[in-house]
Amino acid sequence: MNKLGRWVLCLCIGVAVLWADWAVPQEGAKLGNFFVPEFNEDGEKKSELAGESARVKAAGVVEISGFSMRFYDVGTTNIRMKVSAPNCVYNQVGQFAKSTSSVKIEGENMVVTGEDFAWDGTQEIFKIFKHSKVVLRNMNREAPENKVGAEGGKKDE
Repeated sequence: MNKLGRWVLCLCIGVAVLWADWAVPQEGAKLGNFFVPEFNEDGEKKSELAGESARVKAAGVVEISGFSMRFYDVGTTNIRMKVSAPNCVYNQVGQFAKSTSSVKIEGENMVVTGEDFAWDGTQEIFKIFKHSKVVLRNMNREAPENKVGAEGGKKDE
């Protein structure tokens, strides 16, 4: 490689290092009105984390105010579920969020509210530890025929 080629290569590497350092928020950094999408292996949006403001802590931990997260139907822009809370602590590395604040989860046919929650993104588990309330909407009030009897087993046919 000639002298010019080495210079261009070094310049490109230097720019890439600076870009990577700039693109990843450093500890103590403050963010405002941000959106962080997550995509599946096919490049389709799975979810999107958002916040009104945030402060980056050590080890990929972020304190978020005005937290919301949207989960999408695969291959569409339809929001399957939305989670919102006044604040939470989010761990980028472990894909984990938790808070002692209130939380609201909205889906097509349900709304869940409560306090003190944890979300594990790797296992896709959401837990509410206090004052949880579930409201089902637009549900057919009639039980399906011939499915389950009063004792929990199958009805005789």
